[in-house]
Amino acid sequence: MALTPEILSELKGRGFLQNRNGETFSARLLTVNGIVSSETLEAVAEAARRFGNGKTGLTSRMTFEIWGIKYENIEPLTAFLAKHGLETGGTGPKVRPVTACKGTVCQHGLYDTVEFAARLHEIYYKGWRDVKLPHKFKIGCGGCPNNCIKPALNDMGFVGMSKGERPIACFIGGRYGKSWRQGDRLEGLYTEDEAIKLVKIVLEYYIANGQPKERLASMVERIGFEKVQADILAKL
Repeated sequence: MALTPEILSELKGRGFLQNRNGETFSARLLTVNGIVSSETLEAVAEAARRFGNGKTGLTSRMTFEIWGIKYENIEPLTAFLAKHGLETGGTGPKVRPVTACKGTVCQHGLYDTVEFAARLHEIYYKGWRDVKLPHKFKIGCGGCPNNCIKPALNDMGFVGMSKGERPIACFIGGRYGKSWRQGDRLEGLYTEDEAIKLVKIVLEYYIANGQPKERLASMVERIGFEKVQADILAKL
C-alpha cells in the first residue's frame, strides 16, 4: 500500500511517526507527566515485542515511543493499547503533553508538581485537544529554582519559588530547538489555581494574537513582553 502524504499526516496526528527507513513507524505513547505504574511498563514491553521491534525509547516530553512498527500493525497496536488504558498522540499545533519534575517527592520540591501537572494535563491536553493553535504549545512544571526540567524554555513554564500560599512563578514565551529563547517571567507569585487559570488566559491570548505557525515566543517578541504581560494579568 502506498502511503500518501495525507495518510502520513493523519498518522502523525495520531502519534505514529515514520522512521528514517521509510518502512516502519514509532508510536508515541502518552503518559501523565511521566508517572507510570508497573502494570503500564509491562504492557508497553509486551506491545513492543508483539507489534514493534522489541525496543522502546523515552522522549524529552516524558512519553514512551515503541519503535519499528509496520504499517499493518498500527491498528492492532492501537487496540491492544486501548485495552490497557493507553493511547498515542502528542503531536500537532495544540497543547502538548505536560512535563513535570518529581518535586512531589524530591527534597527540594516546593509544591506538588505531579498533581499540578496532572491537573494541567486533564484540563488543557485532554480538554483542549481539539483546539487548533497557531503552533505547538509546551508546558513544563518545575518544583524549585534548580530548574531540572528547564521550565522557562517551554511556551509556558512554572517554577516553585517558596513554600508560602503562592509558591509558583510563571514564565511565558520560552522555546528550544533550532533557535531558543528564555521565557519572560510574569510579575508576582501564584497559587496553583491562579496558575491554572493563567494557562487559559495565555492560550486564549495566543489564539487571538498569534499568527499561523508562529510560536508563542515569536508572538511575545513581535508584540513586546510588557504589553503581553499587561494584557494577560489584566484578565487574571
